[in-house]
Amino acid sequence: MTATPRLPLVLAALLLCAAGPSARSATTITDPPPREISEKTSAHLGELRDLTDAKNYPAALALTDRLLVDAAPDSYDTFVLSQVKAQVHLAQDRYAEALPPLEASLRLADSHPFLDARPKLDLVYLLAQVAAQLAADEKSPDAQRARLARAAGFIRRWLAETPTPTPDAQLFAASVLFNLAQTSLPGPGDQAQYYSAALAEAERGLLLGVHPRERFYVLIFACHQQLGDLAHAADVLELLVQQHPTNDSYWQQLVTTCLSLATARKDADPARPRLAASNTVRHAQLRALLALEGAQAQGLLTTPADMFNLAGLHYNLGQFDRVITLLEPGLANGSLAADRRNWELFVHAGQQAHQPARAIAGLEKAAARFPADGPLAYALAQLCYAEHQPEAARAHAQSALARGGLDRPMSTLLFIATVSYELRDPAVATRALDQAAQLSPTPAEADDLARLRHALATMEGKATP
Repeated sequence: MTATPRLPLVLAALLLCAAGPSARSATTITDPPPREISEKTSAHLGELRDLTDAKNYPAALALTDRLLVDAAPDSYDTFVLSQVKAQVHLAQDRYAEALPPLEASLRLADSHPFLDARPKLDLVYLLAQVAAQLAADEKSPDAQRARLARAAGFIRRWLAETPTPTPDAQLFAASVLFNLAQTSLPGPGDQAQYYSAALAEAERGLLLGVHPRERFYVLIFACHQQLGDLAHAADVLELLVQQHPTNDSYWQQLVTTCLSLATARKDADPARPRLAASNTVRHAQLRALLALEGAQAQGLLTTPADMFNLAGLHYNLGQFDRVITLLEPGLANGSLAADRRNWELFVHAGQQAHQPARAIAGLEKAAARFPADGPLAYALAQLCYAEHQPEAARAHAQSALARGGLDRPMSTLLFIATVSYELRDPAVATRALDQAAQLSPTPAEADDLARLRHALATMEGKATP
């Protein structure tokens, strides 16, 4: 919200414009109120000037109020005195008290020729600023919304009537409308209307300068985002990162927006042809990948979470060798945590790239670096088993039990028993089954235990026909 600046008193200027009593002897009943100060008010102007120059604002307000009581409601006296009263309040940052006399001045200026076009526009702009400042100070959402609606009405009138719109006014209008949307009740009605209006004002502001202000782009992005137009939001962010390549916030927002765009396009239309839907998702993922790599070229977005996102994007785009290259050193040296999502992605990439040996080697390094990580060792056991290495698979599964931290130790024990049966090692298999039986197996697990015991008995010739 743009704060209303402290404005100087315009009393001196108003007094210069306030002519003395008219020399005309009479006016007709149809004549507009004369643009002149009455004798009674004019007699007190010097005193009023002295009080304001001395910053004796209480006395100045008291005198102004006395003069207003005697002035006709639609007279030039009321118009001038209302402006003086408003400016005295503004000099004290009393915006709520300044607003009514400012509005009274505008009503009189609209109904009588008391102001030329340019000064009237200045008054309208001042009213917009005061209303916006009052909105910023409000605590109640309803009151804030009402103040912002008033500010929006005044600044939109100013833009409609001015022959020379300015970037400042366009930015102010867009900001007021955006804030009005933010305070409006959620739903497809007022919110979308105000976001669209804010977007239009910000886009007009872009055309008023050779080098548009950064704030215009930020507002345009925010409007597109709020309206759910993620594709255009990403377009604007790509312009921002080109202009401000060291701003990590813009890069992060660009990556996040492109990832959201990929998800939105994936879920947008289930009836859409699969190939077309896949291509749009792939395009959004590629934009996210290029954004993340662009940020990292600036030394930004290099956290473990960012590296995982980078590897995940390469995986989704079918670049499995690149995933392995990214994750392998991080898992080995500890710069990437050996958590489930990292090693699962690493293993899957190794399998997709038909490089199981490299995946196993990388997991072995990670398992050695994190000796208390049972799930990591169990994943290594499963990968070795898939690659027809039962002895290594059993050794890693037993290591996983010793390390602990397994979500389902029962599964690991059944795995050890199964591999031991295949290795024709009934002693180890039986010990694993005995341990599993003490873990309160589910009915399905109990059936697995029974089948394995029967298979072991058959192997040893002890099974009952």
